[in-house]
Amino acid sequence: MTSAVTLVDSLIRDYLVFRGFAGSLKQFDADSKAEKEQKFKVDAITERLCSLISGHDISSLRALWEHLSEKVFAHLDNTQTKHADRLENDLYKLYLANCVQQAKSDKIAEFFEIFASRFHLAEGWSDW
Repeated sequence: MTSAVTLVDSLIRDYLVFRGFAGSLKQFDADSKAEKEQKFKVDAITERLCSLISGHDISSLRALWEHLSEKVFAHLDNTQTKHADRLENDLYKLYLANCVQQAKSDKIAEFFEIFASRFHLAEGWSDW
């Protein structure tokens, strides 16, 4: 997998050089370096989650959580998986609380359109 990413990064760099996108190349290199330095750093992940919650971006929050579930939480034992599931529920509740505080009724409606069937009978969601 790492070699595939390296190959794609190299192709992107070649393309940016070919097109003369020096600024884009510089930014790509900076972003690539930052990404490698922040790989699975808890502080960076937590900051990103909080940023998505405060920015009312449910689709990106959901995508990030699905990525973490696939890459990290899938390798946990049953007890740890339950904790991860509870954390997920708590993050979504925090998202909703933030939307209520900011009077974002459109974002609340969007949330329930996406998750109503999932959380309808789920433990801990009946009061919500």
